[in-house]
Amino acid sequence: MGQFDRVAFKQSGENLFDDLFGFNRQLTETIAYSNTWKNGTLKERMEMKVQEEQLESAATNIKKVQAGTETLQEIYQSQTDLVQMENSYVFSLDIDIQDDIDDEAINARNRQRKKQARTNTR
Repeated sequence: MGQFDRVAFKQSGENLFDDLFGFNRQLTETIAYSNTWKNGTLKERMEMKVQEEQLESAATNIKKVQAGTETLQEIYQSQTDLVQMENSYVFSLDIDIQDDIDDEAINARNRQRKKQARTNTR
């Protein structure tokens, strides 16, 4: 209580500016986007990337509809494909690095033992 939240302050300033001036801020221009890429976990970054791709796809579809080059059925199919791609992103990120960590711990112990053996023989 009583602490200053810098992220919330920046976010409220961003929202106030957008509302006051009617500014259409892109996802890549937001505080949340830059903060996620700077400080976020891998999962958060991948979720942000998927969200960015969805927004780009939606913007492209809106342009196509305005130009009359694509039907609603084609747009629905492309959105369905995007959701399937999103699911494959999420499931392909399940990586177990436990074996790598154990190998590194074993190698570190072996290095330490060799170092102790060298100092004991001198």
